[in-house]
Amino acid sequence: MVFQEGLIYNGLTSKTETAMNSNRTIKAAVLAGFLILLAIRIVHIEADPPYTLSLSGAAWGDPGGYNFNARNKVLFGSWEIDDYNMMYTSYPPHLLTYGIYRVFGVGFAQQNSVPVLFSFLTILFFFLILRRRYDEKIALLGAFLLGINYIFLMFSRIANRDMPAVFFLVLTVYFLQKAEDRAAWLPAAGAAAALSLTSKSFFFFILGGALFGYFLHLLHQRKPLDILRRVALIAAGAAVILIPWTLFIFIPHKASIQSFNSLNVPLLLPPADPVRLLRHFWERPAILLNRMPILAVFGGLFSLRLLYQATHRRKKLQVTDWVFLSWFFSGALYLAVIYQRFPRRFIPQILPLVFLAVSWAAAFLRKETKGEDRHALHWAFPPLLFIWMLFPVSLLLKFLNSRFPQAFRTSTALNLCLLGLSLLFCAAVTVFARRASRRSAWNAPVRVRSVLVLILFLLYCAGHGRLYLDWALAPPHQFRDISQDYGKAFSDAVFAGLWAPSICTENTHRAHEYFRGYINSREDFFPHFGITHVFTTTHYGEDRIFFEDFPIEMQGARLLARYHIWIVQALLYEIHPGPEEGEPGSLEAELYTEKGSTPRFDQQASARFAVRTPKGPARTAVEIPADGELPPGEYTISFHLRGDSSKRKIRRLARIDVIDAGRRSVLAARDLSAGDLEGGEFREFPLNIRVRRKGDIRFRVYSDGVVPLWTDRVTVKRTGSAD
Repeated sequence: MVFQEGLIYNGLTSKTETAMNSNRTIKAAVLAGFLILLAIRIVHIEADPPYTLSLSGAAWGDPGGYNFNARNKVLFGSWEIDDYNMMYTSYPPHLLTYGIYRVFGVGFAQQNSVPVLFSFLTILFFFLILRRRYDEKIALLGAFLLGINYIFLMFSRIANRDMPAVFFLVLTVYFLQKAEDRAAWLPAAGAAAALSLTSKSFFFFILGGALFGYFLHLLHQRKPLDILRRVALIAAGAAVILIPWTLFIFIPHKASIQSFNSLNVPLLLPPADPVRLLRHFWERPAILLNRMPILAVFGGLFSLRLLYQATHRRKKLQVTDWVFLSWFFSGALYLAVIYQRFPRRFIPQILPLVFLAVSWAAAFLRKETKGEDRHALHWAFPPLLFIWMLFPVSLLLKFLNSRFPQAFRTSTALNLCLLGLSLLFCAAVTVFARRASRRSAWNAPVRVRSVLVLILFLLYCAGHGRLYLDWALAPPHQFRDISQDYGKAFSDAVFAGLWAPSICTENTHRAHEYFRGYINSREDFFPHFGITHVFTTTHYGEDRIFFEDFPIEMQGARLLARYHIWIVQALLYEIHPGPEEGEPGSLEAELYTEKGSTPRFDQQASARFAVRTPKGPARTAVEIPADGELPPGEYTISFHLRGDSSKRKIRRLARIDVIDAGRRSVLAARDLSAGDLEGGEFREFPLNIRVRRKGDIRFRVYSDGVVPLWTDRVTVKRTGSAD
C-alpha cells in the first residue's frame, strides 16, 4: 500500500514539475517575444518610413504638424505661433509629446517614441485580452500577428495620432472584458473610449461599432435594469473626459478644430448619393486583402462562424467576441464606402482581423469539434453576410468594373448590375453556409492541425518580415539629414510649406504651414510671418499654389536645392536671396539631383550644398542639362567632385561624361579611380569636348556605389571655335 502511494506521489510530483517547466517556458517565450516586438520598433527610430508604404503624404508631413505646438512651446515659449494648431484635434498624445520634448529635447527619435510607446502598449493589452479569452499560447500568437504586421508595425513608428487612438480603443475593450466580473471597471472603459475619440476623431465610427457590439452582448446576457446601469457607468466615465475637453479645448478652440476638419471630414464621411457611395466601393482596392491575404482570409472566414453563432447560439459568445465581431463588420462597411482609403485608415481594422484569425486558430486546434445545430439560418445572417462580402470580393468586382468603358463605369445601370452580382454572391454563400452547418467538422489529429497553423504563421511572418527587412537593412534618413543641414546652413530662418514643420524638427528655425483656403490662408502670409525660405513639394500641386498665390515673392525667389523624397520632388527656395553664390558659368548639382541622391550641406561647396550619393546600388548621381543650347565650339567641362575613398584596389568608383542626348552620342567620358577621389576635398576633373552642331548637351555623374560620392557643380568654359 505504501509502495502504491509512493508511485502515486511520484507521478503527481512529475506532472507538477512538467507543468511548472512548461509554464516557465511559456513565460520566457512571452518575454522574448515582447522584447523582439519592442526592438523592431525602436531600431532606426529616426528613419523615414518606407517610401512604398502609402500613396498619401501624411506619413511624411503630418507628424510635423501634429507635434508643431509642442515644439513651439519648448523652443519659443508659446504653444501657438500662427493660425493652424493641430494640438487641439489630438490633445492627450500631444501633452505626452510635449513632456518628452521638455525632458529629452526636440527630435525625430523623441517624437517617434510616442507612437512606439502606444503601439507597444496596444500589443500588451491585446495580449491580455486574448489571454483572458483563451490562454497564454494563443495570446502570444495574437500578439505576434499584430506586432509584426507590416502596416501596423511601420505606422507604429510614425508620429501621427493613429497609435494613441488605437491604444485607447483596445484599452476600452480590456476594461469591458474586466467588467464582466466587476462592473466597477465600466467607468474606466468609458474614459478610455473618450480618450480614443479625443486622440483622433476619425475613430468615431470604429469606436461606435465596438460599443455597439458590447450593447448587443448586454441585450443577450443582462436584464434591462442591469443594462441601463452598465450604460450609465460607461457614460459617466466618458463624461469625466469629455466635459473638461469640451469646456477647455473644444469651445475655446472650435475654430482651429473646424479648420482642420473642413478638409478631412468630406473625405471620411460616406456620401449621401447612393450611386456615388457604391462607386466608392467598386472603384477602390481592398487594401487589407492585398497587403495581408492570410490574415484577411482566415480572419474574414472565421467572422462567418462567429456570425452564425451570434444569430443561433448567442450564449456561447463572450463579450470580446461580440465587440470584435461588431468592430470588424462596422469597420468593413465604413471603409468600403468612404472616399479616402489609404493604408493608415485601415490600421484599426487590423485588430479585429487578428482577433478573428487567432480565434480560428484556437477553435481549429481544439481536440474535439462538433457541427453546428441543424436548423435554418437566422434572418440576420444574409444582410450581415453582405457587409462581410464587401471585404473579400471587391477585387473581383473591381476587375469586372475595369472591363467596362469609362462612360459606363459611373452609370447607375452598372452600379445596379454590380449590386445584383453582390447579392447573388451573398445568396450563394448563404446556401453554402446552411448546408455546411449540417455537416460534421473535420476531425484531423491535433498534431496535424498544429502543423498547418504553424505553416500559416511562418508564411505570414515571412511575408511581413521580408517587407520590414527590405526597409531596415537600408532605411532612409532624408528628413533628419535635411533638418540638421538647415540648422547648419541658415540662421534665424522661417520656413513655409506643408512639410516645413517636419524639416525643422531638428533645428531651431520657425515653420509655418500654408494651404490655400485651409491652412494660414491669408494674403499677407509672407510678410506677416517673415518667411525667408519655402520648402514645397509637387504633391497635389503645392509648389504651383505658392507661385499662384504669392507671385511677387516666388518670382524673386532663388531655387537652392531639389530633393527626391517619397514619390515627389521637394524644392527649397530662398525668398530674399543675396548675391549669386558660386562661380560664373557654373551649374549647381543640387538643382539637378537624381533619385537616390540628396542635396546635403557642405562647407566646401560653392553654394553651401552639394549632392551626396551614398554607398549602395550603382546609379546616376546628377544629370545636368547645359544652360541653353551650346553654340558650336570647343569647351572644357569641369566636374567638381569629392569622395571618401581608401579603397585603392578598386579601379573605378565613378564615371563622368558629356553626352548629346538628342543624338544619343557620348562626346567625352572619364572613369574616376580611388586615387582620384582620395583626400576628402573637392577636386576638378576636366573634360574637353567639341560641339559641331547645337544639341541637347548634358553633363552626367555616375556613381558605382562603392563609396559616398559628392558632386558640387559643373563649370562650362569655352576654349575655342568650332573650326
